[in-house]
Amino acid sequence: MKRRGFTLLELLIVISIIGVLVAIGLPALVAAKRSSKEKAVRATIAQIDTALTSYETKFADYPPSGGFVKGANDVNQGSESLVWHLFTTQKGGPFLDMSTWEDALVNTDSDSTSKPPDSSTFMKNDLVELGDAFRNPIVYFHNRDYSKPAKYGKYVLAGKDADCVPQKSTKTGNYHAPGKYMLWSIGGDDENHNGGEEDIASWN
Repeated sequence: MKRRGFTLLELLIVISIIGVLVAIGLPALVAAKRSSKEKAVRATIAQIDTALTSYETKFADYPPSGGFVKGANDVNQGSESLVWHLFTTQKGGPFLDMSTWEDALVNTDSDSTSKPPDSSTFMKNDLVELGDAFRNPIVYFHNRDYSKPAKYGKYVLAGKDADCVPQKSTKTGNYHAPGKYMLWSIGGDDENHNGGEEDIASWN
């Protein structure tokens, strides 16, 4: 008995059904993946918060927003400063575990120094940044630089130049985290909102 194959119409119907299922399922899959990464970013920021608290206990201050090393290109300075200072071996450091954070290091502006940091677990000349789960530098400002963002606010985020500016609370009129620091990630929308909207910030 001869087996009948699929007709062209039947194949088109099957392909159409598969296309509809993919169209329905793909956005949900993308959204779930983004949500998972955003949870990872929140965990990352919480870990940096803890490290900065430990650093301040030992050094009586938080790492600077920038200007800490010659040879920097004035881009991503705050995030580079976190690497430079939190991986120090001085005063009981490092304050982050290099073996845990190695995969989180990025260098979106491709700069380097003439020598690696002194007394550091990071031994290369690359001026790397602490990156989030989306492979973008985490923005960092010391509180004394909130009012002069132009000096330390230049970043490369999602492959684009961004001017980052510390924001004030709409409720109090004060800068967020006065006397401390600001940390934020631009999250999964690839747009910098200076810690607001869909950004993931240390004060939220």
